[in-house]
Formats: sequence, structure tokens, C-alpha cells
Amino acid sequence: MDLKKRDDLTEPLSQEERSVYFQTIADFILQHRRGQLFLTPHEMFLIDKWLQQQIPLRVVLEGLRRAAEFWREKRKSPRTLTLVRVERFVLAAYQAFRERKIGRQRKSDASSEANFDCQKIIEVVRPFLSPKNQRLKPLSPYFKQAVALLQQKKVDAPFLEELDEKIDQILLKMALPEERQAAEAEVQTYLQKSSPREVKKLLERAIIKHLRRKWQIPYCSPYLY
Repeated sequence: MDLKKRDDLTEPLSQEERSVYFQTIADFILQHRRGQLFLTPHEMFLIDKWLQQQIPLRVVLEGLRRAAEFWREKRKSPRTLTLVRVERFVLAAYQAFRERKIGRQRKSDASSEANFDCQKIIEVVRPFLSPKNQRLKPLSPYFKQAVALLQQKKVDAPFLEELDEKIDQILLKMALPEERQAAEAEVQTYLQKSSPREVKKLLERAIIKHLRRKWQIPYCSPYLY
């Protein structure tokens, strides 16, 4: 069966199918990006993550097409069209796919599930509204904004993603030298194979992930639950 037509990835893919999954996504993004022949290690990691999440290939491509259209409309440079930057489009396409799969007859159930998910995020976020750790105090205003948004009937997911990005930037600025060193050690293998520009991005991402894991800092975006 054509992998682009396969919506159920619960069954393990063969090695050939995995290659098709990776190569199809790589071909799409490199064709639109122009001038680059290879994906970065971080991009390869993202594709593997989407496969682990069982996101159908056609859904990934749907998200990437929307991202490419957005890039054209905003007149952004094709070189900046990376999988890291457009992951939210893929996750949004996957969310829409899951909702379509539920069907019209289960719209009310889907709505209650979404509310339950939002409530769950609120509970996870609650300890960070007034954190005991002084270093985490600067994050409080953003989590308070997130709770206010999550309590609304229509959740503004893109804005919640922006809050996550702002939180990430604060974490990056507050990282101590020893925390930066610990994060660097985790991605040392990838750093050796990356360009200086990619090294900077990988290190920043690693530092953020290290601090989020260290303090168990939750995400605001419902797409990440």
C-alpha cells in the first residue's frame, strides 16, 4: 500500500517504508528550501519523532504544504523553511486529522475531550503560577497568560505556542555555565557533524530541554500533550 495513503501507522513500518517516510519529507523540504542538499541532525530527529507519534506521511506533507504557503505569503526567505520552524504546522495538521477521524457524530465528545485536555494542562501549569524557586519567578507571567487562554471556550493555540517560545528564551538567558555544559554534553555527538550555525541552534535547544527537564517545566501548547 502507498505510504502516502496509509493513515494507520500503529503497525511497525518496514525498513523500506521508514526510508520512504524520511526521504519523502526530506525531498519536500529541501526542494522548497533550495540551495541545501542535506537535513540537519535536528531535522532528522524531528522526522523520527513524527514517525514515533504515528503521524501519517500525508498529514506531515499537508502541514509542510501549509507552511510553504505561509512562507510565500509572508515573503520569508526559502532558506529559513526548516522543519524546526514549521513543526507547529505539522502538529496542527495532525490535530485536524485526528478531529476529522473522530467524525461529526462524536463532535460533542471531541469537544469535552479538548476541554479535559485544557484542564489537565492548567493543573500541570498551576505550580508555576507562583513558583517557590526564585529562579523560575520570571516564568510566572507567561504561565498566568496561558491559564487565562486555556480557560476560554476557543483556545488560541498559536498564541500558546508563542508563550512557550518566550519561556524558552527566558530559560536560555538564565542558564548557568554548569547547566550549559551539561546540555552540551548531551548533544556532543551531533555537534561534531554540524555547521557553526547549526551548533548554535542545537546548543540552545539542548539547554532549553535540559532546564525544562531539570525543573519539570510544562509546555503551554495543547499540541504537545
